[in-house]
Amino acid sequence: MVVTVKYVFGLARAADGRDTLTLELPPGSTVFEALRRLGLSALELHAAVNGESAADGTVLRDGDEMIVIPSIQGGSGGREVGP
Repeated sequence: MVVTVKYVFGLARAADGRDTLTLELPPGSTVFEALRRLGLSALELHAAVNGESAADGTVLRDGDEMIVIPSIQGGSGGREVGP
């Protein structure tokens, strides 16, 4: 099966400068397996499949579009926010 992968928020560097590619996978492959095939860490990334947030175990289907999104980390750092 073939899945279209799109990189956002500067991740194109991980794909040799490409922001979109096609990935051939065996039927029944998951988001986790796709990320591993791309050489990416599922711990540092999130994925959306066909516009919906997807867990690592989400099974991909032929023709799906998977968007790879970096994890957003941060916090208030102990500072209060607001008036």
